[in-house]
Amino acid sequence: VEGKHSTDLFTQRAVKVIDSHDNKNPMFLVVSYTAPHSPRKPSEEIVRNRNQHITDQETREYAAMVTQLDDGVGAISDALSRNNMWNNTVFLFMSDHGASVIPNSCLDTVGGSNFPFRDGKGSYFEGGIKGAAFVSTPWLSAEQRGMRSPALLHAVDVYSFIIAAAEDKLSGSLSANFTKTNENSH
Repeated sequence: VEGKHSTDLFTQRAVKVIDSHDNKNPMFLVVSYTAPHSPRKPSEEIVRNRNQHITDQETREYAAMVTQLDDGVGAISDALSRNNMWNNTVFLFMSDHGASVIPNSCLDTVGGSNFPFRDGKGSYFEGGIKGAAFVSTPWLSAEQRGMRSPALLHAVDVYSFIIAAAEDKLSGSLSANFTKTNENSH
């Protein structure tokens, strides 16, 4: 669709799917955002009106793409809540790699940061292979919420994670397969 960001189109479609789904039936939904990614063409409205504390133009444009992605994730979680689906949801968010930090690396542009890690996208250093991820579900105990884990996760692990979460949900607890890690190790 000419003149629309894929981030917004993906969000709109996901919200439409959620809004039209019968919440009495299970649903599996994957939203594979491409942002932030080149070409670095963020929403001009976001660049103008948000993240004004960022003075570097490249970084501000990159932050605008991340803000747009964040808005999309928020719209999806709002749709799940509005449709009484949140209480039966495992929400998994993960990045596939670190940010681009070297001009023209992997045909991408800069603006991101992987600090304190070295390098970024396209590199085998930590800045290239580590990315953000989180799980949110009402099934987590109070002790499990907000914890950080030093565990490694790869996209191929998602299937086994979902199966383990479903098995625990059926048993009434996430404690069997998800245990608290040492919070001092990050």
